[in-house]
Amino acid sequence: MGAKTKLNTAYINGSLIRGGFIGLCFESMTAFVIATIFLIGCCYYNKDIR
Repeated sequence: MGAKTKLNTAYINGSLIRGGFIGLCFESMTAFVIATIFLIGCCYYNKDIR
């Protein structure tokens, strides 16, 4: 597994964890999905995920 794959995995996992925390705070699966998609989208936009 290359460095690029490890970094991409770390960014995706971080987005899932933060999205999960937001979902728990709002007690909503919809909030989890929206937050996770938003966070992953931000990573793509900032070119963190390649």
